Amino acid sequence: MVGFLGTEALYEQEVDLQRDLLIYGIDDTAAAIREYSLGISPYSPKLRRSFTNFSAYDSNERLEGVNLLLGDTSAEFQLPTIYIGSTINVPYLGMSIGEAYNQGVLPEERTVWYLGSRNFSSEECDWARYNQRLLAGHEVDLDVAIKTALAELNGVQSRVILNMDIVDPVWAPAVQRPAGFGYEPKELLKALRSLEGAPVPLVQVCGVCVQDQETGAVAQTARLAAEFARELALTTFAYKLKA
Repeated sequence: MVGFLGTEALYEQEVDLQRDLLIYGIDDTAAAIREYSLGISPYSPKLRRSFTNFSAYDSNERLEGVNLLLGDTSAEFQLPTIYIGSTINVPYLGMSIGEAYNQGVLPEERTVWYLGSRNFSSEECDWARYNQRLLAGHEVDLDVAIKTALAELNGVQSRVILNMDIVDPVWAPAVQRPAGFGYEPKELLKALRSLEGAPVPLVQVCGVCVQDQETGAVAQTARLAAEFARELALTTFAYKLKA
């Protein structure tokens, strides 16, 4: 496996706490984002920062100690993580994070902010607002919403999920719920820069559909997802960058 943006790939099943950043993903979406990340630069001209200044590594293994990836404030150690993929499974629980929270297996002290899913039904939107604090791009000014959410958190750690369906399908056609009038990449990147310095130990980029999609559409969407993952890492985890 070649790692995200050419970073070192990890084949062991242990978390390396000496690193600055972990890229983690084990499904087909993660594989596509990894593959097409190799066609973009690790350098962000907007931020004037480079991903190569992280001591980062990439893993597609089911890691031991995956609880460190959840941003659990009770964990003794935390490792900033970019999760590329559709579902975060907890191997030692045998279920997804969402299922674990719904069943009360994991504590509810951590907040999740979900950016995307513009084509939800009314019932799905209500569920997502209650369970994940959905910030739906078609209903809110995302820049203002993120700043308001951070103010409400008042330092409490949270996980941010970026679903690629928040982007207009002209730019990201290979998503599960495509709908018009989505964000243009530049608009979304501007809003996401509000996350700099925020108490966010884990950012997830998901929503790239690889099944029953044209190769060109998958390539375009996965490449853009990789760029968002790079920008989120360079923004949210800027404090980890080496000079």
